[in-house]
Amino acid sequence: MLTSTTTALLISTTTSLLTSTLTTATTVVQTVTNTITNTITNTITSTITTTEGLTTGGGSNLVTVSGNLLVPTGTTSGSLVLDIQNSANNPITGIIAKYPTGTASFTGAVAADNCMGEQTTGVLCAVGAVPFTFNGLVITTTNPLPVGDETSAADTVTQQVAGAINSGQTYTFAITVIFATGSPQTQLLSVTAQL
Repeated sequence: MLTSTTTALLISTTTSLLTSTLTTATTVVQTVTNTITNTITNTITSTITTTEGLTTGGGSNLVTVSGNLLVPTGTTSGSLVLDIQNSANNPITGIIAKYPTGTASFTGAVAADNCMGEQTTGVLCAVGAVPFTFNGLVITTTNPLPVGDETSAADTVTQQVAGAINSGQTYTFAITVIFATGSPQTQLLSVTAQL
C-alpha cells in the first residue's frame, strides 16, 4: 500500500512531468505557428515583388481612373474629360483610353479618333488624337508620369452610329496604362453622360 508521502511524491513528480511536457508542446506549437506565419508573409511579399509592372514600394497596384462626360442640351456631342492618378508603384510611360465600340461607338474631334492617348504597340489611336501630358509634354518613356502624380485629357466626342450622345446613358472606356517596366494594365471605366 502507498503511504501518503509516497502518494504526494508521485503526484508531485507526475505534475512536474506534465508541466514540462505542456511547456515543450507550447513551444513546439509556437515554433510551428511562427514558421507558417513567416512562410505566408514571405510568399505574399515575393508575389507582390514579382508582379508585372509593380514593386513593393508605396501605393496600390491599380491606377485610379475617373471621368466626366457632359452633354449640353440640344447637342449631338459631348465633352469627355478623363483623369488618371498614378497610384501604382511605377512610373507610367503611356496611356491609351479606347472609346466605346459597336452601336455606342465614339469619334473624337478628329473624325478618325477612336481613342485618347499615344500610339503604342497594339493600339492605334488616330494621328492627332488628344494625348495625355505631364509637365506640358506627351507622356512617354522620356517623360513618364511619376508615382503619385496625375494627368487628364479632354476631347469633344460624338456617337458614330446614333449621331447623338444621350444624357443618362452610360458609356464604357478601356483605359490602358503602360508602366516603365513595359507591363500594361487595362481597366474599364463606365461614365454616365450628364447635362
